[in-house]
Amino acid sequence: MVGQTGDSHLEYLKSLRRADAASTHSRCIAACFRRGIVIAALILTGQALAGIEPESIVVADLEGEVSVQDERGLHSASQGTVLEPPFTVRTGVRSSVTLIQGGTRITVKADSELSVPAPAAPGERLDTIRQERGNAHYDVERRLRTKLRIETPFLVSVIKGTEFNVVVDDAQAAVSLFEGRLEIQRGDLSEDLNPGEIAVARAGARDFDILRPEAAFEEALDDLAGAAPSNDLDDDLSDDDLSDDDLSDDEFSDDEFSDDDLDDSLDDDLEDQNDDDDLDDDDDDGKDDDGKGGA
Repeated sequence: MVGQTGDSHLEYLKSLRRADAASTHSRCIAACFRRGIVIAALILTGQALAGIEPESIVVADLEGEVSVQDERGLHSASQGTVLEPPFTVRTGVRSSVTLIQGGTRITVKADSELSVPAPAAPGERLDTIRQERGNAHYDVERRLRTKLRIETPFLVSVIKGTEFNVVVDDAQAAVSLFEGRLEIQRGDLSEDLNPGEIAVARAGARDFDILRPEAAFEEALDDLAGAAPSNDLDDDLSDDDLSDDDLSDDEFSDDEFSDDDLDDSLDDDLEDQNDDDDLDDDDDDGKDDDGKGGA
């Protein structure tokens, strides 16, 4: 009885070991299967991207709610989608989308709207983008023949290849240039923007302003230097004034406190004192005479 019980227990342990080995083998097969799926997906994605034409506009990355309005109507954007102009992209709150065309990369940030009209010739690169509102960052690859226009309600930026940022709201549009060179236009006015400069066009104005942070900083330093207090004490208490006018040696020695004046003053005081003593002696003698006569 005891032997049968021991054999049963041993068989039970063996079955547990076989079950654990089978489970481990199954997990290894599942992990390899998942890894194979990932590798296949990467291969297919690479093949798909390799098959995309350089002029195609592709949704490279997105976050949050991003909608696209095109010939198919209004629909949600998805990563890897090829967009055919004309189309309009809108991002929601805490949302963003990145579009690429060849070496050009455009990141549309939260609560923004950007429209891409059809190019002048089919199959050509982007030549115009209309940014109606919001914030977008542009990294445009160098162009030898064509230019890219970024149009806003207040100004136009013309690019051959550069990196910059555009912010548009109901009151103004601002373009900040990071690298390269940018031509800013408004009506008949045109001016080049250099790296580090900001162009601002306000609603109701006919022109635009170019803000140059370095020049503004130097001007502020000049203003601070000009506002520093001057050393007026040098003018009010100069050595010449102290030595020649107010406290000169001649005035001390010859006019107010000369030695002769001091001696004369002392002599006068002594004479006055002697006269007073003589008068006192005469008064005492008269009193003595009066006393004797009365007796």
